[in-house]
Amino acid sequence: MSLRSLLLGFLLTLCFIPLRAETYLELAGRADKAMAEGRWAEAEKDLMSALKSEPANPTNVMLISNLGMAQFYQGRDEEALSNLTDAVNMTPHSISIRENRARVLTAMGRFQEADSDYLALIERDSTLIEPRFYHAMLALRMGKPEEAESEIVRLEKMAPDRDETRIARATILVTRGEYAAAIPLYTRIIASRPEAEYYGQRAFCRIMTQDLHGASEDIGEAMILDPTDPDLYLYRAVLRKMQYRPKEADEDARRAIEHGIDPKRVEPLLNKK
Repeated sequence: MSLRSLLLGFLLTLCFIPLRAETYLELAGRADKAMAEGRWAEAEKDLMSALKSEPANPTNVMLISNLGMAQFYQGRDEEALSNLTDAVNMTPHSISIRENRARVLTAMGRFQEADSDYLALIERDSTLIEPRFYHAMLALRMGKPEEAESEIVRLEKMAPDRDETRIARATILVTRGEYAAAIPLYTRIIASRPEAEYYGQRAFCRIMTQDLHGASEDIGEAMILDPTDPDLYLYRAVLRKMQYRPKEADEDARRAIEHGIDPKRVEPLLNKK
């Protein structure tokens, strides 16, 4: 038999060797990596495969929670909530799982239910900072400023140097119209979290205190970090209007609409011809 025939026979034999099925741990590990890298669809696929391979595995609760978050980041809120609720029911004392569900509920506008999750976490462990922060923010969203203030005071006693505490205090100051007092807090937040959101918030405060140059610089920095944020175009439209540049204000107002802002918010800035 020729060497060529032997090689051909060997290759044909390989074709009929069954591929080894990936193990539960391999699938779960690959899903974790995909989640960390923001590849949500791939993570979902591997998580589903892992759950199917060992449906009775006691660690499935974490995979179900991760599955819910992968679905959430793909815009499938109802599926995400269903899986996260299953996970909470399986492990009601898990902090991370209940926090995940609260995050999804908040994004869905179901603030009271989200707040109930955060309050359950605070009741379980009164030293937790993030649930207190989100409870304060939700209290503001739900029109309960006194409750928010009470929680922020607790945060200031428990964790005065945490960014969450500064963000909470700055937010309530803005809701009260105390823009000048909020600016130094946003400056300290930006020092550790130079993110578009906080540059934008400081820009808004500077607009309201007539610091137009500072506001312009903040909006510029924020747009470098996130040129898709519609609020930034709204702030710049307001700024342009205050600078007597109506044409540019109109252009930015229309860009804000293009990026998804509610048109009613920018209507006063539009140049109606």
